[in-house]
Amino acid sequence: MKCSNCNHEQESGKFCGGCGSSLVSDGLTHAGEVSEVPAAEAAHSNNENLEKAKQFSSAYGHYSLKLLKRPSHAFDADDSLFFQGLTTLFVYLLAFSLSLYFLANSYYKQFASFVGGNRCLFFQ
Repeated sequence: MKCSNCNHEQESGKFCGGCGSSLVSDGLTHAGEVSEVPAAEAAHSNNENLEKAKQFSSAYGHYSLKLLKRPSHAFDADDSLFFQGLTTLFVYLLAFSLSLYFLANSYYKQFASFVGGNRCLFFQ
């Protein structure tokens, strides 16, 4: 098998020993083997989705910093930033929920140690 990325040749395997990319056989598929071309196409579409996600997160970060520096820019926002607003609401909801959980958990542990033993509540 020959790597299409770095032209490294090896006998078998799904990934190149030289660069780690997925291998495509020389046009021949053995009985019971599935051709690697659809997997390469799936990996390409996954890379496109990954790049879109990276672009969205980068734009989200830059715009969020812009709003932190100058909050008055929020009044100039148009409808194209609707999904960014939804993302912000989701992040705040997740952070708030986790903070409430950890706060309640710490209070529960303090209460359980206070009730369960004769220890002082603040010196554990």
